[in-house]
Amino acid sequence: MKISLIMEGGFLRGAFSVGALKALREMGLRSVDHATGSSGGIGVLAYYVSGQFEQGINIMPNELPNPKFINLKRFFHALFYKAHLMDVDYLIDTVFKKKAPLSENKIRNSRIRFFVPLTNANNDGGSYFDNHTYTKNTDVDFFEILRASMAVPLMYNKTITINNEEYFDGAFFDTLPLGIPEIRDSKKIIILTKPDDINVISYWLKAGIRLFSYRMSRQIRKSYFAHNKRISEFYKKCFELEKQGNTLLIKPKRIFHTFNNNKKVIEDVIECGYRETLNNQKAKDFLASLTEKDRKGCLMEPV
Repeated sequence: MKISLIMEGGFLRGAFSVGALKALREMGLRSVDHATGSSGGIGVLAYYVSGQFEQGINIMPNELPNPKFINLKRFFHALFYKAHLMDVDYLIDTVFKKKAPLSENKIRNSRIRFFVPLTNANNDGGSYFDNHTYTKNTDVDFFEILRASMAVPLMYNKTITINNEEYFDGAFFDTLPLGIPEIRDSKKIIILTKPDDINVISYWLKAGIRLFSYRMSRQIRKSYFAHNKRISEFYKKCFELEKQGNTLLIKPKRIFHTFNNNKKVIEDVIECGYRETLNNQKAKDFLASLTEKDRKGCLMEPV
């Protein structure tokens, strides 16, 4: 059976995922067959899929504290002058392309099939882009897919045009794409960034939608509220999959701040993900339970 890695986003809560993935690699997980996620999880996975995880792991503590990326002091500029609270363009064009160059060619040719969900800004649907069947057969710039995957309304005031369609963060279309056939029929490692379905930003989300509603289309507002309601259903599904077997669910024991990009805080969250996963008996048992066929190409001796 194939093995899939699924990673939730959550802005800077994603630092937990970085630590968890680092631990899984040390425990022997060299690769997987499929990978998918949402929001910030897509950025982490891009470096993992390209085989550049060691390079990408330093981005969160070294680059995300930069006020050029997240700066809540830009709130009023964002409200009136279309500035970005979270500047995804800086992350893609400066960090991913220059400071820690991510190889688009390595992503396209990776043995891992990488699914990226995107939400359509003009209807109730979305699309799944992947590095094997879609991007290899088109002229679409994979960096634009990454840009769209992290284009969170309210935080980043743009939608991204791909093939004449406007897209934004795929989490608003599919919180985590567990229903993709290849993902559904595989053994799954799901990394969450909250201990349960507590909505840590619900109050601020509603306030933000009201303040920024004049700049948001009706469809984007609708997607926001629909996503808010689907969170509980998604977490319930993850817990059910864990009980059914063939699924390793890794989640933090406490809630992390979503927007705190203090370097020390980010380092602490990464360390928390790393230590909690290393000491996670279910993770040890899951890796040990993989058959020889499962292991082929995916596991190496733990370091």
